[in-house]
Amino acid sequence: MNSFIGKVKYLNRKRNLATTRLKIRLRMISHDNYMRKKTLLRPSEIKTIIIMMIGKGIGDAIVMTGLIKVLHDYGYRVSVIAEARNSVILQHLPFVEHFYLFKNNHEDQLMLSAIKQEEYDLLIDIENIDHHSLTRLNIIKYCSPEHTLGINQFARIYDTSLNHPKSRQHVSARHIAVAHALQLPVNTIDYFVDVNEQSMHDAQAFAKQHGNQKIIVINPYGTEETRNMSFAQINTLCALCNDTFNAKPFIIGLQSQIAQIPDDGRHIRFSLPDFEQAAAIVKLADVVISTDTSIVHLCRAFNKKLVCIYNNKISLNGEDNNTLWGPDYDNAVQLLSPGKRVDETSAVEIFNAASHLLIS
Repeated sequence: MNSFIGKVKYLNRKRNLATTRLKIRLRMISHDNYMRKKTLLRPSEIKTIIIMMIGKGIGDAIVMTGLIKVLHDYGYRVSVIAEARNSVILQHLPFVEHFYLFKNNHEDQLMLSAIKQEEYDLLIDIENIDHHSLTRLNIIKYCSPEHTLGINQFARIYDTSLNHPKSRQHVSARHIAVAHALQLPVNTIDYFVDVNEQSMHDAQAFAKQHGNQKIIVINPYGTEETRNMSFAQINTLCALCNDTFNAKPFIIGLQSQIAQIPDDGRHIRFSLPDFEQAAAIVKLADVVISTDTSIVHLCRAFNKKLVCIYNNKISLNGEDNNTLWGPDYDNAVQLLSPGKRVDETSAVEIFNAASHLLIS
C-alpha cells in the first residue's frame, strides 16, 4: 500500500512539474517579440561581459564566482547584475568590475539605463527556463547587449543557446560549457570567496572564548522545511561530538531559525549575525556538517572537510538536485536521505562520517 501511495505521489509531482514548465514556456512565447537581428558569437571581439543572476541564492553566487574568476583571468572585464542577498558574495569580489543591484521595483530603471549605456559585448544568462525567465527576458530587451548567450533557451532574444544535457552533471559543467563557447581551455572551475579581516577576527575571538579543541560547525537548516534536521538529530549529533571529541559544536544559520534549538548545554549557538562572520567560522572549522547548499558551496571554496545531507529533490527541469548542486570535491562526504526529508537520515551515520573526516 505504501509503495502504491509513493508511486501516486511521484506521478503527481511529475505532472505538476510538467504543467509548471508548460505555463512558463507559454508566457515566454507570448512575450517573445524581440525582432533585432541575431549576432554571431565572436570571442575574439568580446571585451566586456555582464552576467545576469535573478532569483538566485547565495549558493548560486558562490558557484558563479568560479566562472567570473575564469573570465577575468582570461582578460575579460566582468560585471554582474544580481539581487541584494548575493551582494555579500559578489559586490566586493575583486574580479567584478561593476555590481548592479536589482531590486525588482521602479528604482531599477536607472540601474538598467546604466547597463545599457555600457553597451556590453556579451550578456550571459546561465539559468534554465524558470519562474524568473520573463524578468530576465525583459532585462535583456532593455539592456540590449551586443550578444546574448543562454542555456537551453528557445526565445529569439538569445543569440546563442547552448544545448546543455539534462544528464547527471554538476552545475559547474554548464559554467565550463560557457567557457568552452568562448574558446577558453577550461576543464575545472574553482570557487572564490573572500572573508574580510574583521569577520575573521570576530570568528576567532568567538571560537577562543569557548575553548574547543576541535571546531565542529553544524548548519542544520536549509531553505526548505524538508531540508531541516530535527531536534532529535541535532541533539544526538551534539551529544556524540561532546562525548567523542569533548567539543560543543557551533550551530550556524539564520538567527530566527537557530533560536528554536533548545539550549541544553550540548551545543553553542553562533550568535554573530552576519553571513561573513558565519563564513569565517566555517573557514576556521575542522569539520562542517550541513543540510544547506550555500554552506556546501562555501566549504568547497575553502576546501573544508564536510558532511552534507541531501534529500533527493528533483528540479523544475527534471534534474537530480543531489548531483546538480552536490559538493563535487574530494574533502566532502555526501549522504542521501532514504526518502525526501533530511530528518530521515540517521544522526549516528552523519556523526560517523564527520568523525572519520576528523581523524583522517
